[in-house]
Amino acid sequence: MKRRSFITSASISAGTLGGASLASAALGYSQSTCARDASRHGEVVILHTNDTHSRIMPFENGPHKGRGGVARRAALFERVRNVHDRVLALDAGDVFQGTPWFNTYKGAVDLELMGRMGYDAFVLGNHDFDAGSEQLVSNLRHEQAPPAIVANYTCDESSPLVNSIEASKIFDVKGLRVGVFGLGIAFQGLVTPRLHKGVRYLDPRETAREQVSLLRQANVDLVVCMSHLGIKGHMGEVSDIELTRDVRGIDYVLGGHTHTFMEQPERVLGPGGWASAVMHAGHSGLVVGMSTLRPSTREGVALKRSSKSFVSV
Repeated sequence: MKRRSFITSASISAGTLGGASLASAALGYSQSTCARDASRHGEVVILHTNDTHSRIMPFENGPHKGRGGVARRAALFERVRNVHDRVLALDAGDVFQGTPWFNTYKGAVDLELMGRMGYDAFVLGNHDFDAGSEQLVSNLRHEQAPPAIVANYTCDESSPLVNSIEASKIFDVKGLRVGVFGLGIAFQGLVTPRLHKGVRYLDPRETAREQVSLLRQANVDLVVCMSHLGIKGHMGEVSDIELTRDVRGIDYVLGGHTHTFMEQPERVLGPGGWASAVMHAGHSGLVVGMSTLRPSTREGVALKRSSKSFVSV
């Protein structure tokens, strides 16, 4: 079957956010994805970013001049929430590092602003350890900071991060139960050992199977994975595409690490024909991924059709 026939998604398209109107895609569901009773379950919009790398202000020069920045992203988030009742905002890691804002504030400003924008959760990327575990814990303790969710990092008592990260979280989004878990990348070759002292990396596949099982047993309507594994796996590590081919039951993967720009989610058939969707949103907050998910009676998630599943910021 052609790749295009696997891809269905929803998006909002936008020009310059300063005063541009946002037009929501109005195409319907494909006939092959018969959804559950909409009055009970409905749909949820997933807004997501990855590898924002402390891009607090828009680019001042170069090919991206005038684009990006948290103010534009915050305006977009607000407009989406004004249009849609059910919205989750998630990030696939590497929030820190890349501009003088990180050099000065070590990530504290990033997480505070994420909280003010209404992010619900994020997964830790390798660069989120760049200021060390102690600083990361301090940042996470800010009252505005969203929770860090990563299931395949386990902390012993020597780690400052013990009791500071969660494996998964269930969000009740106006009656729709969305289970979210996170997967972090292997530390080898990316994070200096002293910066992640006491934090041990676990196999993503086995961790994902465990989390999917736990979340499905908790009767969630959708399972979403925030992944920093990348479209291409690091040093032989499993990639997001390989993960969904091997692990049954994940509905949507929002990924990061490889700075991959995708116009639409890629549909991946996993064990037993389970249909998952994988989406990445570039880097530096230049775009925001946006997909409208709806629980399906079939194996996998139903996604609204659209020509794009990202918003330029």
